[in-house]
Amino acid sequence: MKKEESLKLERILAKIEHKYPSDNLITTYADFLKERNCLTAYKFNPAVLKSLLKLTVDLWESKERMSRISLITIIKKYINSVSEKTDDDSKYNQLLTTENAKLLFQLFLKVYEKNSFLTVNQREEALFAVNSCLKRVALSEMEEKWLCKHAFDNNIIINRILRYPVKSKIISEWAIENYNNNWLYLRKAELVGRIIDDNKDFEISLEEYVLEFEKYNEWELKTIKKYYKELDENNQIKEQLSLGNLNISLKPLTSKLPEKRKSYSENYFNEYGINEIDDEYQETDVFPNYEKLRENFYKDKELLHKRFMVWAIHYSRLNNKLKAKRIMKYYEEKTHYSIMKIVNKSKNKELINLLLNSK
Repeated sequence: MKKEESLKLERILAKIEHKYPSDNLITTYADFLKERNCLTAYKFNPAVLKSLLKLTVDLWESKERMSRISLITIIKKYINSVSEKTDDDSKYNQLLTTENAKLLFQLFLKVYEKNSFLTVNQREEALFAVNSCLKRVALSEMEEKWLCKHAFDNNIIINRILRYPVKSKIISEWAIENYNNNWLYLRKAELVGRIIDDNKDFEISLEEYVLEFEKYNEWELKTIKKYYKELDENNQIKEQLSLGNLNISLKPLTSKLPEKRKSYSENYFNEYGINEIDDEYQETDVFPNYEKLRENFYKDKELLHKRFMVWAIHYSRLNNKLKAKRIMKYYEEKTHYSIMKIVNKSKNKELINLLLNSK
């Protein structure tokens, strides 16, 4: 029998037996190689996950011949087996254990800061996998501070902050400090959600919402102009270098392009409450169509404001009863579509009952 067929049969048998593995199932890399085919078919044992995480972290910078990406892939699959057991983040963290959460973050740092131990093609895959493992994990204050300090290093870190699964004083304070940060404007609903975590009555008034829109337009235009000015200057320098002028050098770009926005139309928010990219904007377009943006924004500004607040409340870590009560403040026929999206995502029974009683 071919080896791959034998491995397939072993895995089928492991799924049928679905045994609870012993705590010391994996203590060495050799153990991992022996068990990796069937490990995710076993019942979840946090002690096994701890051994697997510790093994990967301890061996990360060693010269031992090993497949780090294989270890990370199996860790992700094994964690998914417990993630599927509950939608409750609190129960999930109890199943995972605090010690494993700490080891997971250590592994994230290894992948993020010490990626030279991976091939170029493996780096993005590994970072994506470890980041996925962290999505529902509550971290220590020190680890939360690290995320906040490095927030703008990578979009993955921004995601971990804005989608943090539990209330955090540290992250709420970071959100307040970055409230007027234009680089977060397109994710303002999530940012406000982090503020609501620590201030349940927080809201943005319609007047403030409109003012922020205009401030962002002004900043965005200046930022795009600055970016292309620097790019043009560097292109001129490249031309001089090509002519043999070696007394000049390229200047590092100090700016970058903001994400493109979607027109303020009926489907302005996607299923996550985030501004979508507008199909009408082509890659070759340099500037947004501000005339159209303003036309659609001011036509529906009251509705857009209500939708914004509904999503911000949804993103908060308030309890479901309080969330439902606050969301219903903005309920009307035109916000029904957004609120139904939230119902489908959150399965908030309190919100469903309030909607049923609102007839």
